Formats: sequence, C-alpha cells, structure tokens
Amino acid sequence: MSSSTATFPSTERISSSLIQASRDFTPPTVREILPIDITALSFLRLVSRNFPFVIRGYLNTGIDEGLINLGKWDEKYLAGTVSDQVEVAVTPDGWADSIHTTANETQYFVEPATTKMTLSMLFAQLNQDPPSSDSPVHYLQSQDSNLTREVAFKPLFEDLKGSIAWARDAFDAEPEATNLWIGNERSTSALHSDPYENLYLVVKGMKRFTLFPPLEYINLNESIYQTARWSFNPPSTFTLVPSSPPITVPWISRLSSDISWNSINPQPYTVEVKEGDLLYLPAAWFHEVEQRGVTIAVNWWFEADWAGKGMTMRDVGRALAGRMQEEEEESS
Repeated sequence: MSSSTATFPSTERISSSLIQASRDFTPPTVREILPIDITALSFLRLVSRNFPFVIRGYLNTGIDEGLINLGKWDEKYLAGTVSDQVEVAVTPDGWADSIHTTANETQYFVEPATTKMTLSMLFAQLNQDPPSSDSPVHYLQSQDSNLTREVAFKPLFEDLKGSIAWARDAFDAEPEATNLWIGNERSTSALHSDPYENLYLVVKGMKRFTLFPPLEYINLNESIYQTARWSFNPPSTFTLVPSSPPITVPWISRLSSDISWNSINPQPYTVEVKEGDLLYLPAAWFHEVEQRGVTIAVNWWFEADWAGKGMTMRDVGRALAGRMQEEEEESS
C-alpha cells in the first residue's frame, strides 16, 4: 500500500480565494437611492445586504420633517446658537487617532490634544486663507455623542428631534450616539472601522469616503502600537506624550501614505457625500474620510448586531491575517 500526505493550501491562498468569491458577489459601486424610496422596511432590506448606500439630496427634499431646522445650519447660525466654549480636537498635521512616526522612527497610535473654544473661534480658524504652514489643525470630532453630552449643544440637538424616524423604527432603538462634526480639508479621519450602524449626513460642504468591506481586513496592515497623545501649548507648539505606563492598541497604518499591503490587492470603494446627502455605512466597514472646504456634518450610531455579517467577516479577516503573519514568521 502506498501512503500519501495530505497537502493543504496556504492561508494566503485560502484568503485570496475567499476575497475573490466575496468580490464576485459584491456590487461594483456604492448604491445611490432616492429619498422617496426609504422606509423602515426598505431600509432593513438594504441593511441585510451589509453594503453602503447613499441617499442623494436627503436633507434638501424636506421629506424628513425632523430635519427641517437643519436648513438654517450655516456658520452664522451655529456660532450664534452655541455661544459657550466646546471641546475641539487639535493636531499639528490634521491626523487624529492615527499612526505617527517620530524622528527616531518610533511609531505610536496618537490621540489628539483638545482645547476649548467657541464655534465662532473655530470657524475663524477653519476659514484662514491660506493657513500658515505651522498653524494647528482644529476639528470638532469628539465621537462621544457630543450633541447629547455637551450642554452647549442642547439647542442643536433640539433641531434634530424626530429625525430619521424610519431608522429608529427599523432598529427598534434610539441612536447610541449623535455626533456633530465640523472641520475642513486639513483634517483626515484615518482608516478605521466602528462597531456601529452609521448614518452620516453632510449638512454643509463635502466628505469623501474611502471604504473597504470587513473581509478586506486581510489586506490591511494592522499592528500593535503604544498609545500616545498630543500635548498642545498655544499658539502652535505640540509635544508627543507616550502613555505611561505603556498601553498598546491594534491599529492600521495610514491608508494614503505608509500602509503596506499583503499580496492580495485591496479594492476600495470611494463615494463623495455632498451637501444634503445621507450615507449608510454598515458596522465594521473600514473607512478613511477626507473633506473639502469647511464641512458640517451629523451622524447617528445605532448598536450593531455582533453576530451579524459585517462583524463576523471582520473577525474572519482578522483571524486569517493573523495566521498569514504567523506562517510568514515560521518560514523565515
């Protein structure tokens, strides 16, 4: 009798086949739908596909009576309505919550410094034309339900009451968080994913999203980094302060600069979310976000199903990426 040893495909080959099969059944572009097409039922059907879509002109149609007041959300109205100081992120380069490489080639996951300022002061900073090369970059982006947490924002939160009722009905829940974002083209939100179902409305300006499905985690160069935080001494002095004792987190390198890919080429989706547009971004989808001009936006985070397709595919991608790294180390 002859004996044979079973040969199993490498993890990289399995990953490549899985990615290709997923792409074969995935739409080639982010879907665009009309505002009149959105109801709780139609939204749930779209959510079940675990794929982003954008509702063009959602705010401008007046179809959502809970958002009628957002038509007056320009710089003058916001600055006049919110007179108290609020918390604003500030960085030297516009990259908050991202990987920073120091002069001695040490890499950290760096959180922004924060400062207190009025919205009037914030808009003055954002409208500098042109900004000086060493001027700090300000971005209202606290991501902790600032519209409900900060007392100063209460009048703005009142403007949102009764909004996106179809989403509340579909998820049978209130949003976990409601966030206000104000920034300009000098700020970029680094590539990351969130464990929330995300509805993102651009009120003024434009945002450009670069998106990757959760399974593409296989392609994304996640590593472990020590955390740090920027310390800011006005008008323009920044000091990087590493965590002490050291705290580490897994994070992805910057998409647009120093990311290195595995051998399976990633295929991002890009979508411009313009003034009045509403983007649905499923939980666990990776996204990097750029802006054009002074941009005002609101988003709602709803609790995700941790056993759902997006979260599961992200965990599969993470496991395969980890195994590929182990195999590479074993063969070296």
